[in-house]
Amino acid sequence: MNKVKTLNNITFYNFRSRSVGKHIHNLQKKPRKVVCVNGICYYAGMEIVCKKYNRKPRTYVNYTYEIVKVSKKEFIIQDVCDMDEIRIPIELISKHFRLAYASTCHSFQGLSVDGPITVFDTNTCRINRKWLWTAITRSTDLG
Repeated sequence: MNKVKTLNNITFYNFRSRSVGKHIHNLQKKPRKVVCVNGICYYAGMEIVCKKYNRKPRTYVNYTYEIVKVSKKEFIIQDVCDMDEIRIPIELISKHFRLAYASTCHSFQGLSVDGPITVFDTNTCRINRKWLWTAITRSTDLG
């Protein structure tokens, strides 16, 4: 995994998504103002993905949000589709969101990815040709 530098990665397992996401996140250049929560440093301009539905503030599973502002008490995130700003208490960030650098193939279904991708877990017994085809065809450029 040390050679992987792609920002879009597809995995079969959730634990692999988390480890790949942390690996890629550690390779990224970070600005001066960061807020670290449970060992992950968050900053304005960073994308995160919601993994747990919230009523208040309303967020949706598998939606991508961009962090607009970070502070010690709350984050302000923005829905990348409709540009609504949402205030998230800092305690919910690590519980309800994850890094956007890697997702499972099931999360990527129906989505397209611009740029290169790396597909993980291809050598496990649970992978079949249909899963692999779905993973590979998420990229719009197989060049």
